[in-house]
Amino acid sequence: MLLYYGGIGAAIMIGVNLLVLLVTGIPDAEDFAMGEIVGYTMIVAALAIPIYLGVREYRDKRYSPDLPLVFFS
Repeated sequence: MLLYYGGIGAAIMIGVNLLVLLVTGIPDAEDFAMGEIVGYTMIVAALAIPIYLGVREYRDKRYSPDLPLVFFS
């Protein structure tokens, strides 16, 4: 499960950054502002999306749909 969702995160990070690089081209040394914004946004997305999907899959496998999900007993 770790390799599967880690692969999804890596694909998001690499794929979107390459897509942005192809669309915008290589910027000058003074103009990295857009690249930084896109880069940091993709880092957050690449971490958040696989974590959410992994937790949801783990929760669905572990708990029966008949039982409520309880955090404190």
